[in-house]
Amino acid sequence: MREYALIGKSLVHSFSPAYFKAKFEAEGIHDASYEAKELQSLNDLPNWLLLNPNIAGFNVTIPYKREICAFIDELFGPAAGLQ
Repeated sequence: MREYALIGKSLVHSFSPAYFKAKFEAEGIHDASYEAKELQSLNDLPNWLLLNPNIAGFNVTIPYKREICAFIDELFGPAAGLQ
């Protein structure tokens, strides 16, 4: 199972899990899931990734959008301006 996630803080109001669940169903994707994962600190990210080895990708929301750049090797397009 491919797992995807949204990481950030205070994600109870996020529409992303419902959106991606519906998208996967509509496109017949049965081997993927998407969940919201609140991290108290972005410093928790490496450990979270170790504990979730099936993570195929994740989105980042406020307040971690700028902080995540320290964990990324290369940025392209508009994201490159965040460094």
